[in-house]
Amino acid sequence: MDRGKDETGLGMWSWYRIRGEPGCRSRIVSAYAPTGNKDSDYGSYFKQIHRYIQKKGLRTTPKAFFREALCKELRHWRSLGDRLVLLMDANENVIDGVMVKMMAKPDIGLREAVHSQTVGPGPNTHIRGSQSIDGVWYTPELEVVGAAYLPFQKDLGDHRIPGADITADSLLGRNLPKVAPAKARRLNSKSGKSCDEYIRLMEKSTDECRIYDRLLELKGQKEPDSVADFTGEEANDILEIIDQKMTMLMLDAEKKCRKLYAAHYEFSPAVKCWLDRCHAYQGLIRLEQARLKMEFNDTKQVTTMNVGNIKHAARRSKIERAY
Repeated sequence: MDRGKDETGLGMWSWYRIRGEPGCRSRIVSAYAPTGNKDSDYGSYFKQIHRYIQKKGLRTTPKAFFREALCKELRHWRSLGDRLVLLMDANENVIDGVMVKMMAKPDIGLREAVHSQTVGPGPNTHIRGSQSIDGVWYTPELEVVGAAYLPFQKDLGDHRIPGADITADSLLGRNLPKVAPAKARRLNSKSGKSCDEYIRLMEKSTDECRIYDRLLELKGQKEPDSVADFTGEEANDILEIIDQKMTMLMLDAEKKCRKLYAAHYEFSPAVKCWLDRCHAYQGLIRLEQARLKMEFNDTKQVTTMNVGNIKHAARRSKIERAY
């Protein structure tokens, strides 16, 4: 995934590009158009762009500079064949604003999502405003199945958040690269039972294959069965053989240390319900066994298990008189 921002360093926009099937690239852009005048605060976004314009000796205004720079970049991205999604506080009407009309021209071809789904002027998107100034724009290759403005939320700021539902097929394509799922490993360090069985199998295999004896022979602490001395090259060859054998023994022990039970049935709420109930009963049985072993009068006295989780599982499974 590629990412970037405007070259001026003013923070006018940022973007990231995602790749789907071969030849399908979509670029997501987040932009903020300036608003203000000569009386704006010195540290405001509008004044920052104004100082940049003066430093470069340009004859333009912050708003015009932003419009021209963004549209130039959008045209460049379209020439590369990118599909575009632009999320922007335009600080102008998203239906008939100057920049909106520039972006709607064929060389860019952006369309605002919310107003393409719902006819009308739309609500004010700034809490003190009177018109829609925020929006999501998209290019014709993308399929929008729904779009709307969210209600004002104090925690999210003083703007309505626009949202658009874009199909994954139009954004990424249909023939996506397959992701190979990671296979479950039988050896799990958190499972004491599987670790003990793995160690037992490894000890048995290394004894049968005389791994330790062969290492002692190489070290010279034990007379070899067939040869008395080893050259350096012979020793390296033998160590390589031992290493390959150890790898085979480890893989074989891991295959046998624990059984994996695959679920050969489709997901079913009813099956999940009964599986959860079985697991809840198993937890209750273990809890009662621990209570009897420790000779406690109440399961609450058991500290070696999470009693609360066991009881919560029983409640969720609707097991009556479980405790």
